[in-house]
Amino acid sequence: MERWGLTFPMDGISLSAHKEILRQAESLGYTDAWTMEVDGIDPFVPAALGLSWTEQLRFGTAIANVFVRGPATMAQAAAGVAEVAGGRFVLGIGASSPAIVENWNGIG
Repeated sequence: MERWGLTFPMDGISLSAHKEILRQAESLGYTDAWTMEVDGIDPFVPAALGLSWTEQLRFGTAIANVFVRGPATMAQAAAGVAEVAGGRFVLGIGASSPAIVENWNGIG
């Protein structure tokens, strides 16, 4: 199966405005929507909202940074989203970049 995806939230667009964007993407045949942890909003809230706004899109984190939240907090956030996802959530974790890891943890 061919998959088409997009990343969100998009710069300069409010999170609530993504409701229509995600619904349009789904109607155009997109299969995946990925949330990023770069600045601003964490990746779990947009994924949970997107799941409530759509019927078929699969949502995932690309990536949730393992150095800015502890293992238990990461697991709790992922479990909460997975509980409402109906099998449409993928947890992507990774190390991110030194700038984010050091600055977000106040060691930069």
